[in-house]
Amino acid sequence: MSYETGGRANKYGNHYEDEYLARLLLRLVDGKLKSVRVEPLGEEHDAMEYVATELDDTNVYYQCKGSNGEQRYWRRSDLEKHDVFSRAKQILEQDPKGKYCFISPLGYDGLNELCNRARTCLDAKEFVAYQLNNEKKKKLFAYVLEKWGLDEEKEGDSQKAVVLLSRCYFETSLHGMEARKDLEGRAQWTFVGPGSKTLALLEAYANSNERYGVPITGNEIVSYMEKQEIPLRDISRDERIIPRIQALNKYQWGGFSPINGTIIHRKETDQAMEALKAGRSLIIHGKAGAGKSGCVEEIIQNLKKRDVLYLAIKLDKQIPTGTADAFGKTLGLLQSPVISLYALAAGKPCVLILDQLDSLRWTSVHSASALDVCKEMIEQAERINAFGNGKISLIFVTRTFDLDTDQGLKRLFDKSDEEDRLKWKKLQVGLLSDQEVRSVVGLKYDSFSKRLRNILQTPASLFVWSNLEPSERLNAIRSSYQLVQEWWKQIQERSRKLLGQDDTVCRCKNRILEMMESRGELALPLCLFNNDAQAVDVLVSMGLL
Repeated sequence: MSYETGGRANKYGNHYEDEYLARLLLRLVDGKLKSVRVEPLGEEHDAMEYVATELDDTNVYYQCKGSNGEQRYWRRSDLEKHDVFSRAKQILEQDPKGKYCFISPLGYDGLNELCNRARTCLDAKEFVAYQLNNEKKKKLFAYVLEKWGLDEEKEGDSQKAVVLLSRCYFETSLHGMEARKDLEGRAQWTFVGPGSKTLALLEAYANSNERYGVPITGNEIVSYMEKQEIPLRDISRDERIIPRIQALNKYQWGGFSPINGTIIHRKETDQAMEALKAGRSLIIHGKAGAGKSGCVEEIIQNLKKRDVLYLAIKLDKQIPTGTADAFGKTLGLLQSPVISLYALAAGKPCVLILDQLDSLRWTSVHSASALDVCKEMIEQAERINAFGNGKISLIFVTRTFDLDTDQGLKRLFDKSDEEDRLKWKKLQVGLLSDQEVRSVVGLKYDSFSKRLRNILQTPASLFVWSNLEPSERLNAIRSSYQLVQEWWKQIQERSRKLLGQDDTVCRCKNRILEMMESRGELALPLCLFNNDAQAVDVLVSMGLL
C-alpha cells in the first residue's frame, strides 16, 4: 500500500494518524486508559505521535505509519530508514516499564511474531534454543541485536535483547472504508450522535484545542463533546430502564394466545436455542400462519428460564423511524434498543427480538426508513460484539415470501462470510406434523378428510378450529376461507346473545379495518373505540383481536 507522492501523501498519512488518535481517545473515554499525550516533547520522543498511559501507569509509545512507499509490507531495511530500532531501544531504556508500539496497515515479515515469542519466553537461552526454530528467525534476531549494538556471544546481551523485544509491538491497524465504518460505529455507541461527526471531532481534538505534549484525560474529552452537544452514552445506572424493558415486553409483545391454552413444542425452537447458545443471530421465517410467533413465544419462555435479558418488539405495533436512538426513545428508552440491552446485560448474553419484519413493507409509507433503522441496529450489534465484548443476538421474524422477494429485506441480511459478524442462521418454521395436530384435535383427527388434515397442519387454521364450537367442527370444511367463515358466523352468534344484536361486532370490525388501512398501521389506540367497548371485548374473547 502506498500513497500518492507530494502533498496528498502527507494528508493521507496525517489522516491515518488522526484516525488512530480517535481510537485512543475512545479507549480513554471507556476508562481503558488514564491519559493520552499527542506529539510529546523530548529527544527520545522524536517521531512519536502519541504516548498513552495505561491504568497501571505503564506508558505506551506509538509511532504510526500509514504506508511504506511502494512496498506491501515492512522490510527490515524500511524500518531502519525510519530509525525504528534505535528509537525503540532509546525509549525503552529511558522508561524501564514502557512499551514501544509501531502501528501500520501493513505487515512486518515476521518481526511482530518474533516479539510475541519473546513475550512468552523471557529466558534468553530457552528463547534461542526453542523459539528461534528456523534460519529466518535466527537471522532476524541477529539483525535486531546488531541494530541495537548488542553481541549475541556477549554475556547478558541476548537476555537484554529478549527483554526489549518483549516490550515492542508491531501492530496492524487497517485503514479504509470498512475500518472507518467500524470506528464510526464504536464512536456511535460511546457517544450519542452521528458516528461520522463524533469521529471527526475526536480526530481534530488536539489540533483544534492546541492540546500538544500535555496529558489529555477522559473527563476532558467528555466535557468537550458535551459542549458540542454530543453527550456520553451512560444508561447502566439508570434504574428506570429495566422496568421499562419489562413493560415493553408486556405491551410490545403482548399476550400470546396458544391453541387450547397450551404452546405446541416446535423442533425449530430447539434449533433456535442451540444457535443462541452459540452466540448466533436468527432469521425466523415461514408461511403466513405457520406459527412463527408461537415459536418465538416458546423461545421467550426458554430465555426467561435461563435468566437471559431480552426485549421483544412487534414492528407492526411500533414502526421504526429516524435513527436507532430515535426509535429507542419512542419506546421509552434513553437510546437505541441494542445499546440499552448492551448496557444492562453487563457482558452477559442478551437478545433483541423484532417480530413482524414483513409488516414494514405494507403498513408504513416509510418502510425504506424503517429498514434503515433495522440496518443501523444490526451494525450496532456487530460492532458491540466485535469491539465492546458484547454478547448480543438478534432475532428477526418475517414471512418467507417477503424474505425471498423484497429487495430491502434481502439487502438487510445478504452478506459475505467475511462480513457476517453476527453469524446469521436462517430457520424456517414449517407445518405441524400429524402427531402435533392429533395432540390438539384428538383421535378423531384420523377420520378427517385429507384436505381438512392438510388445512389443520397450519397453526393459524388449527387455532381457528379450536375456537369453533364442537358442533361446528365439520368434516366437510374444505378450505381455510370456509373455516374462517364458520368462525365469523360463530362470533356473530355470540354477539347476538351477549349484546342483543348481531351487527354490532360487524360494524366494529369494519371500522377497525378501515382505520388500519387509512392509517397504514396494524395497532390502534383503544380509546378510539370507547363507544364500541363491548364489541371489542367480544372480539378479544373470541380470539379475533
